[in-house]
Amino acid sequence: MTEREEHAFLVWCRYDAQGDTNQLRIVHVGTGQNLHLDCDTLLLRITIDPDAAILRCHVRHLASGREAYIQSGAHLQAFIQSCLSQANTADYDKGDASAI
Repeated sequence: MTEREEHAFLVWCRYDAQGDTNQLRIVHVGTGQNLHLDCDTLLLRITIDPDAAILRCHVRHLASGREAYIQSGAHLQAFIQSCLSQANTADYDKGDASAI
């Protein structure tokens, strides 16, 4: 029997109004080490069907063409709308990456 493996990451997003860019920092919670990503592009498509309780996400890695489909319910949609919108992150805009 294979043991279950779990990883936790802290993802820190910050909008830089001066440069009109988004900054992203990812830290592995178990080790405290930064996760460095290659410069790459992902295409994210989110489909919201008002008649269904399912939120569908399609993620494509443009360089390789690899794809993944992710399905979730209304809880993910509510989480994204309430936690990740610019209006709710204004207080964090004053911080810096060392605050993590």
